[in-house]
This record gives sequence, C-alpha cells and structure tokens, in this order.
Amino acid sequence: MRDRRLGIVGAATLAACLGFLVHAGWAQQPAGTEQEILRQIKEDVFEERWENVLEGCNELIKKYPKSDSLARTMYYRARALQNVPGHESEALVAYGEFIDKFPGEKVLREDALISRMSLAKSMYLNGKKEAIRVLLDGLDEKGYPKIYAAIQLSYLEHIPGRTRALPILKECAEKEDDGEVRNECTLAILRIGGTPPLPPPPPAAPPGA
Repeated sequence: MRDRRLGIVGAATLAACLGFLVHAGWAQQPAGTEQEILRQIKEDVFEERWENVLEGCNELIKKYPKSDSLARTMYYRARALQNVPGHESEALVAYGEFIDKFPGEKVLREDALISRMSLAKSMYLNGKKEAIRVLLDGLDEKGYPKIYAAIQLSYLEHIPGRTRALPILKECAEKEDDGEVRNECTLAILRIGGTPPLPPPPPAAPPGA
C-alpha cells in the first residue's frame, strides 16, 4: 500500500508545516521562549531527532498550554512517540488526543488518522489485540481514511473487521477515481476472499463505426 497520506506527511505536508526551519526573524529568539522552543522542535523534526522532539514538545505544552502552535506541537509529539522505541501505546493515545482536540486541522488530522491506523495494525500484529479498535473506528471516518482502515483490516485475521471492511472495499474498487487506490482495494478484497466487482463494459461504438 502506498500510504498516500503518509507520503504527503513525509514530503509536502510536513515541509509545509515546518516552513523555513531557520528563519531570520526567529534565529535571535532568547532560549526558552515559545518561538525558540518551536523553532528547535521543527529543526529536530526535520533532522528526525525524535527524543529531542518529544522533550521540546513536552516543554512547550507545559509552558505555553494556550499557544497558537499547540495543534502542531501535539501532532509532532505523537509522531515523536511513534518513532521512539517502546512508546507505541503512548503514541496511539497522543494521536487520539490530537484528533479529538483539533477537528478543524483537516490536513494534519487526516495524516494523524492514517499514522494512528498504521501504528494500530503493527501493534495488533505484535500481539496487542486491543489496538483493533482504532481500525474499526476508522471505518466510520470519511474519504481516504475510511478506505485506508478497510485496506489495513484486510491484512488481519479479524473476521468482524473484515466483514465491515468488505463493502467499503467493493465500493472503492468500483467507484474510486484514483486508479492506484482502486487497485489496492481490489487486492484487499482478494485477500479477504471476496469477489471484486467487474470492471464497467467499454462504451458502445457509435452507429456506423
């Protein structure tokens, strides 16, 4: 699965959120100020220094709980927890807190949903069966996150989840405009053991052709 939205996080979306990491206006901020902490967080995210990201996010949230940057900070914190070994369960909770607290952050919210579902699938396969709830809840989302949840469930031996995912996958395989996503839905149907919908017949030739 190409993880369409995760790719965006890794490139366009994350770059847009980070902006210019070393901005002339921020470079001289005193240590410990909100802007200096945020600048350092962004630089650490860019360099994938996840333990530093986690430390910086915790500091900013503690010192500036009403910051205008709180949404991004909570999102970065969840990503850091996901990338620091041994913090998977905390990351799952942190993504959930971000998703619930900032429903208006549409792009970051979708990225957080998909990251959380990918993490839940990995945790389920590693024996943490309670993580399945994240994927089941994902089936109630809209747009691509809903499809992504259904595709992830097709990899798991979880009959109730597969049963709920199947009609979503069939609708995707029949109606989705993105050909790559449509193909992934078809493969997911086959993994479950269902029958993909037949492709539409070619258009009839005009009279006299």
